[in-house]
Amino acid sequence: MADNSKRFLCVLADDLGLSPAFNEGILEAYQGGILTGATIRINGSAFEDAVKRVIPMCPDLGIGLHLNIVEGKTSKTNIPKNSRIINSGGEYKASFAGLLLRQFMENDKSFLEIEDDYRFQIETAPGHVRSTSVLLVDRRETLGLALCLVDALRGVR
Repeated sequence: MADNSKRFLCVLADDLGLSPAFNEGILEAYQGGILTGATIRINGSAFEDAVKRVIPMCPDLGIGLHLNIVEGKTSKTNIPKNSRIINSGGEYKASFAGLLLRQFMENDKSFLEIEDDYRFQIETAPGHVRSTSVLLVDRRETLGLALCLVDALRGVR
């Protein structure tokens, strides 16, 4: 029996906004007809270029949010004194595995700071962002933050 239903392939790119080279590669893939979506990094060095130039050139590109607290620098200008996740130069201190290990082994108090940084990234995301998801692990419980609903945080229903 023949299956007459149409099949679709979604091709997603990671790290839009990470660097000029990533932005160019994503733009080229979109213009070549292969790319259907991308995730944007708020704290990438080419974030502004992605928002002002690349996204407008890709009107049908699905945009998601790539939350990041382990690579590069934060985009926040107000870094908490004695931050557990960001050094005085604004760079993230730990790898993802390091953050998880501290949560489980050391009763680390960085959970609220991580949540705050993620909220900042979500609130900074351009209006094109449709969704994101993140799972944070707390020493006491696994907490699936409803951050996957960017619109909910923005008060959109």
